[in-house]
Amino acid sequence: MKRILSVVIISLAAITVKAQVGIGTPSPDGTAALDITATDKGLLVPRMSVNDRMNIVKPAPSLLVYQTDGAPGFYYNAGTANAPVWTLLLPNSTGLTVQGNTFNNANQLVQLDASTKLPVANGNNLTSLNAANLTGIVAPARLGTGTTDTTTFLRGDGKWTAPASGGGGGNGTFSGPIAGGTTTTLGTGLTDCGTFTLASKAVVTITMASD
Repeated sequence: MKRILSVVIISLAAITVKAQVGIGTPSPDGTAALDITATDKGLLVPRMSVNDRMNIVKPAPSLLVYQTDGAPGFYYNAGTANAPVWTLLLPNSTGLTVQGNTFNNANQLVQLDASTKLPVANGNNLTSLNAANLTGIVAPARLGTGTTDTTTFLRGDGKWTAPASGGGGGNGTFSGPIAGGTTTTLGTGLTDCGTFTLASKAVVTITMASD
C-alpha cells in the first residue's frame, strides 16, 4: 500500500513540475502552456455565427473564436468577462496607419520626420517641407508667395518677383561744342549709361538711352 501511494505522489509531483503540454512534440517550449507541432495540419478554433458569439456568457479576456457570417474573421475579447469588447483581428482598411497618423483620401496635415530619405510622393498639397537634401518636382504655385508665371522668378526670401524693367536714368540729351581731348561732365542725373565714342567734330550732339 505504501509503495502504491509513493508512486501516485511521485506522478502528481511530475505533473505539477512539468506544466507544459506538447502535442506532436515530446519537448514543449518552456514558455508555452500548450505547444502544438505539425507540418501538414493547423489549429482549428471554434467556428460560430455572430449571434452565437454574442451569446457567450461572460467570455474570458482574450477568448478567440472565428465568426462565419456578417464580417467573417477571427474575433477576440479585448475587454473583460463582465464587459466584453469583441475585436476583429486585422480588419480590412483603406488607410495606412503609421504611428497614430492615418493616411486616406481625406485632406489631412501629417508631419513626417524622416531621418534619412523621404520617398517620392505625388500630390498638389505637399507643403511645409524642411530638409537639407530635398529633391523632387513641386508645382511652382506651392513654393513661395506671390504670383507665378513665365516672367517671374523666386527670390531668396521666398517671394515670386518680376525682373526690373528699363534703366534707372531714362533718356538724357547733351549738346554743345566739345574741343578735341576735352573732358565734359554730362551731369549727375544720368546713370546706368553705356559707353560711347565722340567723333572728331567741332559740334557733337549725343543722345544716350539708358540700358
